[in-house]
Amino acid sequence: MARTYLDAGRPVAALATQPGRSALAVIRTSGKDAIELCARCFFPGKNLLDAAGYTMVHGYLVDPGSGERIDEVVAAVFKGPRSFTGEDSVEFSCHGSAAVARRALAALEAVGFSPALPGEFSFRAFINGKADLVQAEAVNELAGAQCESAREDALLRLGGLLSAEFYALRDDMLDLLAEIEARLDYPTEEGPDGEGSEAAADAGNPWLSRLASCESRLDRLSRSYVGGRLRQEGALVVVAGRPNAGKSSLFNLIVREERAIVSPEPGT
Repeated sequence: MARTYLDAGRPVAALATQPGRSALAVIRTSGKDAIELCARCFFPGKNLLDAAGYTMVHGYLVDPGSGERIDEVVAAVFKGPRSFTGEDSVEFSCHGSAAVARRALAALEAVGFSPALPGEFSFRAFINGKADLVQAEAVNELAGAQCESAREDALLRLGGLLSAEFYALRDDMLDLLAEIEARLDYPTEEGPDGEGSEAAADAGNPWLSRLASCESRLDRLSRSYVGGRLRQEGALVVVAGRPNAGKSSLFNLIVREERAIVSPEPGT
């Protein structure tokens, strides 16, 4: 039966680094009884069970059936709710070959872990209140940033800057809504500033100014989306023109290296 994101709490494991050959690879686990399950394929398992949160433990990943050593690793232990996902979690730093990663994941599956779905760790951080939706998306954007401005934008969102703007806007608009509803329910009553319903129709009404401020802030956020997407995803640009019009020279100028052949001969 196919798993879904609704299987929250179920222990999951996945490679947290890019697959392929590298010096190191990181395998992340999370979920109910994650530490106890990891101890069943770790030697010495007692060291993992006795470890405090935010500590590193040196040892070996082993086959839970035969006891064969798979790799020498360092395990980082995180105890919920003080972890990225808000759950118990162990991250193994092992050697980065495909063979090691494959055997390590097989060992973890043998003791009860399921393969994590794409983005599942960030999803669990979201549903467990460790990150809001903007921050959860920023994790993926920071990992995929291709330029300095994209990195900076993603890091600011991960730190909660954009979320703080949204929350401030929400609070201001809820305050305005409460005041408007009170005016509609009690039209003859004076407001906290001494203004009555007649003054509410005045163009200089402070509520209208506050509403205009909210509109302006929302418009600025909306317009910033286009630039943010361009920084994150890049833009598809077509350089077209007649033969020998300078397309290759322009392309080389844009990428700042001789990527295209430049020749005075027509059609090159």
